[in-house]
Amino acid sequence: MTAPMEFPDAHGSLRTIVEIAAPPDAVFTALSDERELAAWLGGDAASPAERHPSFYAPAVAIPGQPWRVGALAPDGSRGTIEGEFLLVDRPHRLESTWRASWDGFAPDRVCFELTPIPVPGGARTRLTVTHTRAGGRLRVTAMASRSSASEWPAILARLGAWVSPRTLVGVAR
Repeated sequence: MTAPMEFPDAHGSLRTIVEIAAPPDAVFTALSDERELAAWLGGDAASPAERHPSFYAPAVAIPGQPWRVGALAPDGSRGTIEGEFLLVDRPHRLESTWRASWDGFAPDRVCFELTPIPVPGGARTRLTVTHTRAGGRLRVTAMASRSSASEWPAILARLGAWVSPRTLVGVAR
């Protein structure tokens, strides 16, 4: 995985770009499947529903479907992230609302764009994450961007560590 590059804008959005050593389909599955989300967002491979009945995510992402999983907050404490899938275009694009417990469940929006990068003997994915802060938030844009800036590199590092080893050994998920 390459180091994330971040591009904040004046409208409360932060775009983060990273390359992951896995094909787009494997990365998309990790972004949308309940066991995958639970494993890399919260470090727990058990199903969210097995751990706590109020945690849920669909087996297959469809627009309008709500989801909720346990997650590690930027400070390392346990938290939750919930949302609703807005757009599902497997394996190219996934958009969702994004409400994190450590951010007061503010109704942000996150878009994941996956671009295949052909390499000899395999495939990589360029993942572009655009996190748009909810309108009318009391936090100033610079503060919101700093908060997201500290979140996404850690989140994407966990995603890359989760999905890359499985595809490198031929166990695409």
